[in-house]
Amino acid sequence: MFRKEVYDVKGKNWSGHALLIRGIPAWLVSFIIGLLLCIFILFITFGSYTRRMIVSGEVTSHPRGIIIYSGVQGFASEIIASPHGFVKKGDELMRIDVSKSTRHGSYNLGQRNDLESQIEKVNSIISGLKKNKEVTLNTLKVELEQYISALELSSKILSRAEEGGMIMKRNYDDYKNYHLRRLITKDQLSSQATTYFQQQNSISDLMSIKGNYEIQISRINSEIKTQSSDFDNKIYQFEMQELELKRDVSKNDVDGEFVVRAASDGFVDSISVTEGQMVREGDSLFQLKPGKVDSFYVIFWVTNEALPYIKTGDIVNIRYDAYPHQKYGQFSSRIVSISSTPASPQEMQTYRGAPSIAANPSTPYYKVLVRPLKQHIKIKLKTYNFENGMKAEGTLFLEDRKIYQWIFSPFYEMHISAKGPLNE
Repeated sequence: MFRKEVYDVKGKNWSGHALLIRGIPAWLVSFIIGLLLCIFILFITFGSYTRRMIVSGEVTSHPRGIIIYSGVQGFASEIIASPHGFVKKGDELMRIDVSKSTRHGSYNLGQRNDLESQIEKVNSIISGLKKNKEVTLNTLKVELEQYISALELSSKILSRAEEGGMIMKRNYDDYKNYHLRRLITKDQLSSQATTYFQQQNSISDLMSIKGNYEIQISRINSEIKTQSSDFDNKIYQFEMQELELKRDVSKNDVDGEFVVRAASDGFVDSISVTEGQMVREGDSLFQLKPGKVDSFYVIFWVTNEALPYIKTGDIVNIRYDAYPHQKYGQFSSRIVSISSTPASPQEMQTYRGAPSIAANPSTPYYKVLVRPLKQHIKIKLKTYNFENGMKAEGTLFLEDRKIYQWIFSPFYEMHISAKGPLNE
């Protein structure tokens, strides 16, 4: 009863009844496999797939925000603009002190005081010359008016004297006739002749006086022009000297103080320096946000690999890092423009979201401007606006092929690589 063989036999006995299941028929297995094969063949034959490319970029506005850099090295002596304040084009934003100092004080300030003193003296001389010109010309004009009045009076007297001379001439001719007819004596004729010739001498003297007045008037007119020209030349010389001194003052101001002005209308978004801080050439000073934004765009940088497959008007799916697509989803946009030449490194450096040129110096990048169809995001009655510099990611839809073409594309590449020289 306790033998080992008994336990072995009991361990091999089944505890229950055996259940045998019938197998799947071979025709059904063949049908399912054939159906799946047909579906696969139809799928790869008629199905298609669009190749996609993920590109990165950033949001920008039109007009775009402006970053103002320092053009000189110095100290921020005065900051005029205030954060979030509105400024107009040409308004002063800050002043940078670039003057040189000596042990006697500011060299530029002393030089400016000297130049301003010289300008005051030159202005005083110009003012004196203008007064002298006015007095001299007024004196000459008064003298000219006197000569003109004398000329008019002498002309009237000469006219009357000539009328009297004509009367005397007729009387003298009558006396000669009377003398020929022996109606008067020779002494009476001589007396009348003397009177007539005296009248002629008076007329000649009056004509001489009139001619002298005319000469004096001509002389005074010429002197007025000469004096006016001389004074104008002197005034012009001193005005040129004043301009030179003012130019020196402007140059001294440039050497002493540099004024930073707003390049366009907008709001001061941020100020990067404080008063008294040292500023180097090329440092960022202000960021101006445009006062009125027409629309927002997204700038993408695309390599030449994708350039042949995109065109203006194509749809691009955009995802914003500030608004995760897991919560806010993707947004539709259209391509507005595509650059025909690669973007320059200088242009790409102005965008923070641009790829690094140093990493791939030989890779050309083309600028693609995309306009979102929705210019703001509205979720649950709350509106979210875009801002300049927001990072974005886009999906470009490139070439569309049948699935079997994608499957056999490696063989096509092998076929191309196996070809010999092409003969045209």
